[in-house]
Amino acid sequence: MAELVRIENPQSIEAQVSGPGGADRLFIYTGVAVFNSEGPEFGWKADTLVFVPLEMPGQIKRVFTRRQVHKAIASAALAGIYNPGNTGYAGWAVDCADADWDDETGNIVVVIKMGINGEKAAILRLTYNITVLAEMGA
Repeated sequence: MAELVRIENPQSIEAQVSGPGGADRLFIYTGVAVFNSEGPEFGWKADTLVFVPLEMPGQIKRVFTRRQVHKAIASAALAGIYNPGNTGYAGWAVDCADADWDDETGNIVVVIKMGINGEKAAILRLTYNITVLAEMGA
């Protein structure tokens, strides 16, 4: 499992909404997750990055309760890759990104699954976008 080093350029926005259901707020969080995941000597390596973006320095701290979160979604894209070797045999992939409320942390947790191919290949940064539909009340 890849270990998060830091979040660069964290940004967020909050907007009032009218539904669906009792949802009254839409939160959007973006940034660049900095970490290092290196490829294997041969073939593809699957790796996972798990982090709580709202607990990172520079990000607005927010804790949601289970009742408040209606839906959370995430997307991620390659933002920094590296290969000093033969680029004909390197490969990088973001397989999926997911965000959901986690009862252990009491917050939104992001899980990004990726793949790396090549002995010297590495993924160093991923951009992420998280959208949370919530019912915050008055």
